[in-house]
Amino acid sequence: MTNEELALVNRLTACKRWRLIPGIVARDKNNAVFVFVGYHTDGQEMWAGPSGWLAGSALTIDITSPATLGCLLTLIREAWNDPGLYTVPLSSPGSVVNYLWHIRGNGSYIAKRSYTTEIAALVAALEVAP
Repeated sequence: MTNEELALVNRLTACKRWRLIPGIVARDKNNAVFVFVGYHTDGQEMWAGPSGWLAGSALTIDITSPATLGCLLTLIREAWNDPGLYTVPLSSPGSVVNYLWHIRGNGSYIAKRSYTTEIAALVAALEVAP
């Protein structure tokens, strides 16, 4: 994972609306993939991985995973109380694609700036969620 991605993970997990939901993907120090499945009765995080179950949280959230992206979008829609919230790719011929996030309820784009990746736009949306 790049330094930029790690910084986004840190921003994401620091959000007041962040929480683990089943389906979020994480990786261990050896890059093995684990999927969050829920909490054990004693409150520990339970992750399913290549060698079975892992209890605890010595993992890094994988924001490059489509499953994590979908889970994050779910959290953002809940936080904004808008099931239609989505990102909008913006580009012009020959330019880099940038992303805004959009709340459908008020019919306007809600962004102070564009973001170079969709995940960056989604992290920003969760950071400022009510």
